[in-house]
Amino acid sequence: MDLDFGHGFLPRIGMDNYKAVDRCIGPADLFATDRVDLPWAFVDGVCAEARPDLLGTLRANKTNMLIDTSTWRYRYEATMNVKRLASASWAPAQVVDIGDRRQVRQLVEASLRTQQELGAAAYLLPGWMPEHDDEDLRPALAEIFEAAYQLKDLDARPFIAFVGGSSQGLERMTTLIDMIPHFISAVYLQVSPFKPIGDSASKLENITSVYLYAASRGFKVIAGRSGALTPELRALGVNAADAGLGTGETFDRNRFRRIRRRETSDSSKWGGPRSRIYFPQLGLSLPASRVEELLEVPAVAAELSLNPPIGCW
Repeated sequence: MDLDFGHGFLPRIGMDNYKAVDRCIGPADLFATDRVDLPWAFVDGVCAEARPDLLGTLRANKTNMLIDTSTWRYRYEATMNVKRLASASWAPAQVVDIGDRRQVRQLVEASLRTQQELGAAAYLLPGWMPEHDDEDLRPALAEIFEAAYQLKDLDARPFIAFVGGSSQGLERMTTLIDMIPHFISAVYLQVSPFKPIGDSASKLENITSVYLYAASRGFKVIAGRSGALTPELRALGVNAADAGLGTGETFDRNRFRRIRRRETSDSSKWGGPRSRIYFPQLGLSLPASRVEELLEVPAVAAELSLNPPIGCW
């Protein structure tokens, strides 16, 4: 299968926005005869397992799916406190030691088999984000490649390598790119911390140079959490970029390391106080907790009473 990413924008679909995606795609003959041009999309693994109807809608739209099992997060103890991740079918029983060959191989196999069962068009290999700028992830990445290569009973689909790096240690990412084996078709590059719509031009230039380096090595390239830059990146030779929908486009691995209280059966439900509300006046969505703060300002409360938000999820 050729990894042709079409127009290059890969939306990230999860429990916070799947309803909007489902409504936008819809039946082709509901409002128009042409289907939405969505050749590829990322689907959160937890959402994919919980919403098989969504996967059916995407297949009917001829959308190729990449299933993201967020395996890099299982390196952190905080992840085991997130009920929906700790209870996922591919989740390890404990925090993964990336130096433990058995643990890594079990996670790789569980993730890839889940992606196969859910109908992923290509396999997104597990990967890791560095703990510090100078951490050498080459041994850990080599273990992932070897484990994937030895799974001979998987359906034949392209492999996409996950390469994570620090914005202060981009040279480390190029050394990881250099060791990607020949059976890998594409590479997903995730830099942290990264805010494509807020970072300086020099930082964006340095990060883009890593994308282009991977492309020069013959790989298809997906720029992680860089959807706002898709037109520019495509013009430069980067194949695709992904981003969430209705969310602030930013990525910082440190926020996933913070240990929070374990979710209860009530607090783990999607929606409620965790919902996001879209405001056309602002052109963005805000978490409900932030909206409550804004409503304490009389002028804001008056404006919203006259022009209420048009959607929430």
